[in-house]
Amino acid sequence: MEKNRILTTVLLLVSFCTFAQDGLVKQYQFNQLSYNPAYAGENGIFSVKTLLGQQFNGTLRPNQVNQMLVIDGQLFNQSGIAFQAFRSNIGNVLSRGFLTSYSKGFELGEVSVKAGIDAGLMINNQIVLSANSQIAPFVGAGGLVMYKGLFAGISKPMAVASKKIVDSKPVYFQLGYIHSPENSLFHFNINALLYNFSNQNNIDLNTKFWYNQRVGLGLSLRKNNIYRNFEKTWSLIPSVEYKMYKSVHVGISYDNNKLTDPVSGNSSYENDLNLRGIFQLYFRYTSNPNQGDSKFFNKF
Repeated sequence: MEKNRILTTVLLLVSFCTFAQDGLVKQYQFNQLSYNPAYAGENGIFSVKTLLGQQFNGTLRPNQVNQMLVIDGQLFNQSGIAFQAFRSNIGNVLSRGFLTSYSKGFELGEVSVKAGIDAGLMINNQIVLSANSQIAPFVGAGGLVMYKGLFAGISKPMAVASKKIVDSKPVYFQLGYIHSPENSLFHFNINALLYNFSNQNNIDLNTKFWYNQRVGLGLSLRKNNIYRNFEKTWSLIPSVEYKMYKSVHVGISYDNNKLTDPVSGNSSYENDLNLRGIFQLYFRYTSNPNQGDSKFFNKF
């Protein structure tokens, strides 16, 4: 019996290590910085974002499964710097960390190019019943290219990481198009995000439509092959964003994909751990409504 209990604990640990950065990596619909440091400075001259992942459990008080704070600003000569702090506690795994991203842009005729780097620390995969926690550093890089609305990106936020970080560290490839003519009520962004790890690919198709730069409706269709513990291979994530005031945006999204039972043949863990879909609540304050040097301001 004791051996079975130990085995169960080990299986739970391995299953949930993948989700230690769920709020940072998977829930990117309001935060492109989470997968590419080249987006630093692309949220306007100065902005502060907060994101709260809420997991309803049948009570009036939902579980807060992830939280994130993002401070982003422009420096000079198309450079930007951003700070992100996150906390994720899906199931009984607690992970916390912070990272800093820096980007620099330049023009090649009509082509805009940005390169970014990031560095951070993670307090790695702390089981609630354990007093042990380990600090693990990581560094990464990314780039963006834009030409007349067409854009492409490549990044690896954890290009070099401590072996204490057991999460998958994918390479991200992005290709998209932004339609944003002046004096038009309608704008949209459509893009594909492919991430590769250990010969496995995830494919996300993302789109967002804006009306009068005030109401944004987003939809993300995602095929998951890397993170294997989800109930569905395909998932659909709708989102809504609303500009309450010239400097304040709020939003909400819902990811209904749930974690599967990490222990084969035992159906009780999903209910015990309340592994349901996640509502992501979003708030952004921008000090100046002008985009400054940003090419992607209010485009996602």
